[in-house]
Amino acid sequence: MKSFIHFTSLIAASVILSLSCANVALPEVKAAQAAAAGDTRSLTSTTGTITLFYATAWTSAYVHYNADGLGWTTAPGLALAASAHPGYDTAILSANKVTLAFNNGSGTWDNNGGANYTIAAPGTYTVINGAVYAGAPGITLYYLTGWNPATIDFAADNQAWTYKNLDSVPANPAYKVTTIDATVLQFALSNNRQGHWDNNVNVSAGTVNYFLKGPGIWKLENGKITAGAPYLKPGVTVSVAASQLWQDSGFAVGTGDTVTSVYASGNWSVNPWVGSYDAAGTSAYTAKDGYALPGANEGALIGRVGTTTFLLGDSGTVPAGLSGELYLIANDDLGGAYGSGYADNTGAVTVFISK
Repeated sequence: MKSFIHFTSLIAASVILSLSCANVALPEVKAAQAAAAGDTRSLTSTTGTITLFYATAWTSAYVHYNADGLGWTTAPGLALAASAHPGYDTAILSANKVTLAFNNGSGTWDNNGGANYTIAAPGTYTVINGAVYAGAPGITLYYLTGWNPATIDFAADNQAWTYKNLDSVPANPAYKVTTIDATVLQFALSNNRQGHWDNNVNVSAGTVNYFLKGPGIWKLENGKITAGAPYLKPGVTVSVAASQLWQDSGFAVGTGDTVTSVYASGNWSVNPWVGSYDAAGTSAYTAKDGYALPGANEGALIGRVGTTTFLLGDSGTVPAGLSGELYLIANDDLGGAYGSGYADNTGAVTVFISK
């Protein structure tokens, strides 16, 4: 029948081939017309490689694609294989750029609402919920915190919520870290689910929980998420006893230094009638006049450089412009005006100080 195909029919077929997959039937139509026209063009490129990870619950998944404009594969396309990432199938395409759609081999298509997916450069990409992200599935999160342990409650790729503890970072105990096999992550953090939460609640903005979209390495510091691993600067680990007055940290602060203190471990108490707590102190009692720092939580970690006293708590920064040795103390009655002062205090906390 090829000898009877009219020239205008070839033009029409060419136009149809250039259209995107506007609905579920189009990819199959394009492949059939290419075959009917005797299309013998190579569907592979010899230069670039594109690795795909596709989030799917289909038993079988296929990618129907046009590599470098050389023509569409025959539907349903290339079968995807199971990957090392649960919930994702994978394929490797020889191409510098590609237009593609996914299907289950039985007529159900994911063609990005009719627009198809487009990848413009070689590399590794993850496709999930109608979006394309650079990189393989997997989110690594560094978290700046004084909690030990610190726990993350999360929903990975819109699946059911679960939780796990973060790991310590030996290079800097101020950070905890975890890697989750996901591309989209909704999460909140806590002190081992013991009542203290960091869940990004902002009533006026109507937000709750943190969100990450895209695989890679991220860090969460003081409520702000940014890309990349933190600078794990060196520092010193210092143990501070609740029963002692001002204790020399052994850490010298320079005028231009930015010095931070982050709680690493341990509990203490400055009140025999109240249980122990970490370096944040207890919000049940506010320090009175005569305490190391009036107005702050009783039992909070307090710092001093020269004559300037300041709150450090679970995580704090030495005020700018100070110079001298850093001293530390639990916030209690310095002179014993309200009781036994430091004599009946118990426990100690360990903090990591760096600049």
